[in-house]
Amino acid sequence: MHNKIKIGIAAVVLAVFLSDLIWNLHGYTPRPDGVDEGVRQLQSLDAQSVAEADSMIAAIARQKQIEEGERIKEAVLSGESDPFTLFTNYAICGDSRTEALKAYGLLEERRVVADVGWDLNTLSAHVSEIQALNPLNIFLEVGLNDVNNGDALDMDSFISRFSDCCRTIQAAVPDAVLYVNSIFPVRADVLDQKPYLADIPVVNERLAQMCGDNGWVWIDNGAIVEQHADLYENDGIHFNREFNTYWAQNMIIAQIDHDTGAGASDEGQS
Repeated sequence: MHNKIKIGIAAVVLAVFLSDLIWNLHGYTPRPDGVDEGVRQLQSLDAQSVAEADSMIAAIARQKQIEEGERIKEAVLSGESDPFTLFTNYAICGDSRTEALKAYGLLEERRVVADVGWDLNTLSAHVSEIQALNPLNIFLEVGLNDVNNGDALDMDSFISRFSDCCRTIQAAVPDAVLYVNSIFPVRADVLDQKPYLADIPVVNERLAQMCGDNGWVWIDNGAIVEQHADLYENDGIHFNREFNTYWAQNMIIAQIDHDTGAGASDEGQS
């Protein structure tokens, strides 16, 4: 096996060990049955790739989140646990607001498939990058640049293109869970220059229904924007570094709720 793969696997095993140590130091319950076996399997990966090791790590983390879901949620919401450390085997995709997670160094650069100015068409053209990551969880935050074209929004066409983008991604990574973030609204004063952005709440209602119709997980970010409206950047469109922690909390809680079944009745609702 190549040295790089050996080093990668060693790093993965070390990460599991450290994660487990921190887990117990924080007073969480012992790892659930099956996790120790998962670690032993990781340590005998001589014939497997680092990508497969990543998948196994993600499975261990998911099992832990399922077993300790409510405790993890409480730790995240109280600020005791850093939500960015809880993202495992994921891809987060979208526009400049998503790209900020990479620019601020909050998430692994290669797993943030996003850039300034991206819209639904751009994201659809980068599906191969998402597929190469083989993620178990895919988070989308896209659509603002499609709405921000200065013209009256053809809502049916927009929803159709959004659902096509989601289906393209899902077809490329069929085993992944697809999470769709609501489009962040802009600050009220921005609407004076861009009144068409007042459509965002209506757009989000339609996107929530789209998710409900297709089995994708809807993440409503409306409450965190209202609670932290002072964290916009000067342009009233983007957010500062601090806001991204609250957004990450929202995404991780949505993932835990999905994995544990706690949010099943809420999916697709705005």
